[in-house]
Amino acid sequence: IRMPLELRVVNEGLAHDDSSWFMSNQHFLYKTSLNPMTIEVANHHAIPDELTALRYNHIGDIDHDQGIVYGGMETSDSNPGIIGAWNATDLSIIKYVYTEQKGMPW
Repeated sequence: IRMPLELRVVNEGLAHDDSSWFMSNQHFLYKTSLNPMTIEVANHHAIPDELTALRYNHIGDIDHDQGIVYGGMETSDSNPGIIGAWNATDLSIIKYVYTEQKGMPW
């Protein structure tokens, strides 16, 4: 599979459904077709502004289930980890919840 150049920076998470790949890096999410692999949707600001203001700066590994992409968000300080849910169709944030954990394990 030939990979678009933009995807070579994706190094955190990878998930899929029957027709798409979902990929994450620190701040963004991509949705691609399977083959040929082309970017269908890009969200370069996948961490909501209110969380960015609180220094959340990292989306880690992701998973996909029933039209929702799930992933952890964290900061480099001791703020609690967050689980986010994004719509798999357009990669818009649906909801996020704080956990009792410091950071998020991958």
